[in-house]
Amino acid sequence: MLLDALNGTRWHPIVVVGVTTGLRPGELLALHWSDVELGHEPHASVRHALTYVGGVHLKAPKRSRSYRTVPLVPEAVTALKSWRKTQAAERLAAGTLWSPDRPDLVFTAEDGRPRWVRAYWAALTDAVDGAHPHRLRHSYATHLLEAGTPIHHVAELLGDTVTTVENTYSHVLRTKHEVVAVARGLLGGGA
Repeated sequence: MLLDALNGTRWHPIVVVGVTTGLRPGELLALHWSDVELGHEPHASVRHALTYVGGVHLKAPKRSRSYRTVPLVPEAVTALKSWRKTQAAERLAAGTLWSPDRPDLVFTAEDGRPRWVRAYWAALTDAVDGAHPHRLRHSYATHLLEAGTPIHHVAELLGDTVTTVENTYSHVLRTKHEVVAVARGLLGGGA
């Protein structure tokens, strides 16, 4: 619903990449083109985060596990390629007004300035009531877990610990009853 509501807007590519990578909003908006590989084995490497502490600026990720590489699905590659063309056209149109501060940022405003998390959040909630950038991350993790992706792989992709993933997404993990039923099946006891 959110993707449909944002189709054709400058927020659509951000949402496509966000929901298919599980990047935190600050990581997503801090992506540089040098962090993105759109050719063979497409991926995004997390090397920066956007922060508001002491003013808006880029910083290194908080923890060493936050530095990671996440694969890009074909839809994200398509969205990013299209966005790069849009951004190049905006840069050309802006001319000398294009912000020189962060020339390699993927997601920028029309004048080349970084996109801010608050504007991102507002665009999502305006499009779909209750939408929030962190819900894209949660949707990504939930779908991976429901599909049977091992929890340690999900934790690695999210830049989190297994414990954090277990605590945050326990509603997706098998209940103790289901585990008992599976264990009984090992002894021929059925479910």
